[in-house]
Amino acid sequence: MHPVAGTNQRDLDLGRVHLAERQKLATFPAELQPKGGTTLAEVVPVDRQAGLAAYAAAEPVAAARARRNTD
Repeated sequence: MHPVAGTNQRDLDLGRVHLAERQKLATFPAELQPKGGTTLAEVVPVDRQAGLAAYAAAEPVAAARARRNTD
């Protein structure tokens, strides 16, 4: 049995500009999450500046891979 031609074809553009290069990304680790017991009915303000700072302080992917390879 052979798959139909084009079944697994992907339209990837490897030369595209990555979104992270143009966007301000934030991450919200546990210490920035709402306290336990918060329900979806409650409005909890998001500290965007703290999220941006947490993203900037996060370990880069290359460093994590290097650390993983040395453990």
